Amino acid sequence: MTSQPQQPGLTDAEYATLLGDAELYFESCLQIRTKEHGLQPFKLNSVQRIAHQRMEDQLERTGRVRMLVLKGRQMGISTYVGARFYRKTSTSRGTLAYIVTHEDAATQNLFGMAKRYHENCLADFKPQTSVANANELVFGRLDSGYKIATAGARSAGRSSTIQCLHASEFDFWPAASADEVWTGLTEALADADGTEAIIESTADVPGGRFHRAWKAAKRGESSYEALFLPWFLHEEYRTEPPKGWAPPDLFTDYAIRHQLDDAQLHWAWLKNRNMCMTFGLPTDEFCQQFKREYPATDDEAFETAGDDLARVFPMEWIRKAQARWILNRDKPLPLMTGVGVDIAQGGQAKTSLSPLHGVRFEPIRAIAGKLTPDGAAVAGQVISMVRGDATIAIDMTGGWGGDTYSHLKALKLPVLGVVNSNKSMAKTRDKKLEFPLLRDELFWKFREALDPENGENVELPPDDELEQELLSATFDVTRQGIKIRPKSEMMGELKRSTDKLDSVLLAWHAGDKHNRIMAAVNGNRATSTPPVNRQYDKVIGRKN
Repeated sequence: MTSQPQQPGLTDAEYATLLGDAELYFESCLQIRTKEHGLQPFKLNSVQRIAHQRMEDQLERTGRVRMLVLKGRQMGISTYVGARFYRKTSTSRGTLAYIVTHEDAATQNLFGMAKRYHENCLADFKPQTSVANANELVFGRLDSGYKIATAGARSAGRSSTIQCLHASEFDFWPAASADEVWTGLTEALADADGTEAIIESTADVPGGRFHRAWKAAKRGESSYEALFLPWFLHEEYRTEPPKGWAPPDLFTDYAIRHQLDDAQLHWAWLKNRNMCMTFGLPTDEFCQQFKREYPATDDEAFETAGDDLARVFPMEWIRKAQARWILNRDKPLPLMTGVGVDIAQGGQAKTSLSPLHGVRFEPIRAIAGKLTPDGAAVAGQVISMVRGDATIAIDMTGGWGGDTYSHLKALKLPVLGVVNSNKSMAKTRDKKLEFPLLRDELFWKFREALDPENGENVELPPDDELEQELLSATFDVTRQGIKIRPKSEMMGELKRSTDKLDSVLLAWHAGDKHNRIMAAVNGNRATSTPPVNRQYDKVIGRKN
């Protein structure tokens, strides 16, 4: 950092001490607006201090900061990032800080915070401004300053060279522009030591851009590091319980899991109770909104994100199906009952083959489209996979699967052509609702199979892409029945096709067909995965 010409007030030693100690600088030079006491010196809270230590550690190790921050509500991370970047831009030459949020009001709020830091800064550290307007703050002598944008502005960051990037509420950026904006900002961010990019957000879309980035960071497959800040790290999130207060059983278990003291647990119970009231839920149960806004684990944050009530396949159901697969993965496979085939003949998409053994799916085989240029090539892949009398279901919507279907039919294999746009003749399990199209039926029948209470104990292999595709599916109840979100919208969110999900739905449909045939032949329905042990009696295959 380059020192500023000093004004009377601080000695050289005092100035150097403040410049070299971030926490001391924050408290001595910057003011924040508090809820109860107006402007006060900025003192780091417990959560901000953890974030500061992590970022300073990364800066020392790598020469730069690249951090993904997943957090609860009102923990002060935006306040901290604003203070961190003001210190850097106001005491360094040639440093541009860029603020981007999901909406204009939020962007103006963060920019207003930076302006407040500047207006109330200790005189010895306050640089002169050459530009100060609604979108820009420039420290002319330093050639440093701020610019702002919203994520809806596709030109955000372009024609700039950014040294400090604050991407706030990243998971709420508009889907129509988010990818383009992020690409522009990434290109504008200088690839140099001393630069910083901090992406902070609460969770909104399981399987979305923030979730994908988070998982990549946790796996070490990104230059960004993942920092999760559970709500109970905040020293203010506590209220002393009244004498005689006894938490409900669910909250007692929650406290044990997360090692909460009585004051933290009582705060959580009160916060949850107020949310339950607005949703009409029992106050002794956890409200999904509480876990979303105040997550205790990163998995919990993403599992409760979004509108789970509108999701065809809730995150919890997927997790349970994956857990059953992991539990049984070393057990012998039952007979193969179905293979789902979603075809890509050339192009960027992939041909996906999903083998099903009763209720257990094998890992999906994804083959580059260029390796399956025609029906014969796809048929060859299917033949190498299929075992016994398993039924093969091929997506023939739009005519893509016709050639493959003909090849397999000529070999007298049990093959089923599926046209998603055909009218459905089925109803929901309770016989109350119909489906406009076969596609709607396939989605819903698999949802019914995944249902932990009344389903089929399906076992799904852990697969990030499949999970994202499952989570992208939502539904509406219309006058015509249950309508699944259009595939084009799902692909627009994912930025790719739903090949794996389509193959799984086809495999399940094929398995149903196979079981009906076997039941007709044998007089009873085919059995599937045997029990693992008496403790896991539910993991025994399809229910009769």
